[in-house]
Amino acid sequence: MWNAKNDTVLKKELIRQAAGLLEEFKLAELEIEEKGLRIRLRSECPDLPSVVPTKTTAATKVLEGQTGGTADSEKEEDNFTFITSPMIGTFYRSPSPESDVFVKEGSKVGSSTVVCIIEAMKVMNEIHAETEGKIVEILVENGESVDFGRPLFKVLPL
Repeated sequence: MWNAKNDTVLKKELIRQAAGLLEEFKLAELEIEEKGLRIRLRSECPDLPSVVPTKTTAATKVLEGQTGGTADSEKEEDNFTFITSPMIGTFYRSPSPESDVFVKEGSKVGSSTVVCIIEAMKVMNEIHAETEGKIVEILVENGESVDFGRPLFKVLPL
């Protein structure tokens, strides 16, 4: 027999399970919809950055198949920041196939600028730049699968 108390208990249990999944799989965000109940949890965990300043070294370039290079090009690489994927999913440059892309190479971005969407479990997650700068290079193709932490955009900080 259904009653309001049972419904509340079920909602609390679903929230507990969702929070457990968020923590267990170290997700930045999780959204679940079940039986008309929609739960969206977002982690504020510092272990889940979406912008990671990195330095490209000669060893990294060799691993990426970009052999060669001078000390000047390595020095230039030190100035860049990378916007990385906060989750596993599919990368989209625009909100729909008919729409314009969020950003292009040369676009200036601020911390709240939406740069792309990552679809995870049929949920479209807007990804924000979380840094200020100019997009120098888009590192993934539209519709490409991405992993957690994969660099998506190369940004020259302003």
